[in-house]
Amino acid sequence: MYANTGSTHLNKLETLNNKLLRILQNKSYNYPTRDLYVEYNTVSIPDLHKCQILLLIHKFMYHKYRLASVFSNYFELNKNVHSHDTRRRKDLYVTAINKHFGKRCIKHKASTLWNQLPEVLKDRLSVRNFTRRLKVFLQSTNIS
Repeated sequence: MYANTGSTHLNKLETLNNKLLRILQNKSYNYPTRDLYVEYNTVSIPDLHKCQILLLIHKFMYHKYRLASVFSNYFELNKNVHSHDTRRRKDLYVTAINKHFGKRCIKHKASTLWNQLPEVLKDRLSVRNFTRRLKVFLQSTNIS
């Protein structure tokens, strides 16, 4: 939950995390941070937050038995909202928001992130395979 805050509040933690990785790997201060995370097969704090949100959606879509009952109807597919077929019928319905603060709402943020994923990642996979592929995807791209 702490990673759902604004980026200005996370900057000190990210900087400290990057310094720690550089020290542990004996790298110079200008070594690319993305490479630091790749070498330890991990992701940055914002990407870890995205990974956890997308894992929630993956479980919602394919492994509902692994979720708390409160999430059983938390998200909605576009095909259940619209009475007509659309190109995005398999995507999650993104709730309308009025304020910038609403972009941090998990329901909105999760739906937006899921809809940005390539179809290959949205396939029915085990939780372990999904997490592994998602980390590789997040290390190579920058979705927001």
